[in-house]
Amino acid sequence: MNQKPYPTSTIERPGARNKSETRLRGRSMVLACMLWIALVVFILALFIATIPAFSNDLHNACATAACRTLIPPFTAQQYRAAGISVNFALIYSYVLAVFVSLTFLTIGAIIFWLKSHDFMALYSSFALVTFAVTYSSSSLVALVPAWGLPIQIIAFLGSVFFGTFLYLFPNGRFVPRWTRWLVVGLVVYSAIDYFLPNSPLANSLPIGLIFVGLLLCVLVAQV
Repeated sequence: MNQKPYPTSTIERPGARNKSETRLRGRSMVLACMLWIALVVFILALFIATIPAFSNDLHNACATAACRTLIPPFTAQQYRAAGISVNFALIYSYVLAVFVSLTFLTIGAIIFWLKSHDFMALYSSFALVTFAVTYSSSSLVALVPAWGLPIQIIAFLGSVFFGTFLYLFPNGRFVPRWTRWLVVGLVVYSAIDYFLPNSPLANSLPIGLIFVGLLLCVLVAQV
């Protein structure tokens, strides 16, 4: 007896993406990898450049503007009153900032090494390595003010990339779809925060509400 073949169908999960859709090839992959390498080399050079400036702070009894950024004068007075060396607190603050930033860089480098051909993985790597600067941007600007503009640009990109990554995770798509419009709010907030930090707008209620709204939407998007 001949049996009629029955048509088969596959059910695709909402938001699922074919691996071929996210795979980078050819020039796009080469350019993305070259940009990533150049960016990481610059970031590493930036952190190395902070070492002489930090050493200068240690030898000047925390009298420089950079040191006052790392440890505010009032906090320094509290340390002295408690019998804690200001230099010890300064070293602790600096080492902690560098350690956290290097952790972001290391994780980003591992992802890049293992999956640089995948768009979402490469984007995640970009988000992590740029956020390494975002995390320590105020300290970096204080220690190497001559590099202030590049630092602020990378910190801005890190804020936008990392925030967008939270909306794209885990499948590389904005789910729900309306979350893509939140990127506009993220760009506005980050631009004001990093390029206009002393403006009245930076401390205004609307900007504060944008920040709270973005955080709440991240939680909603990941549920």
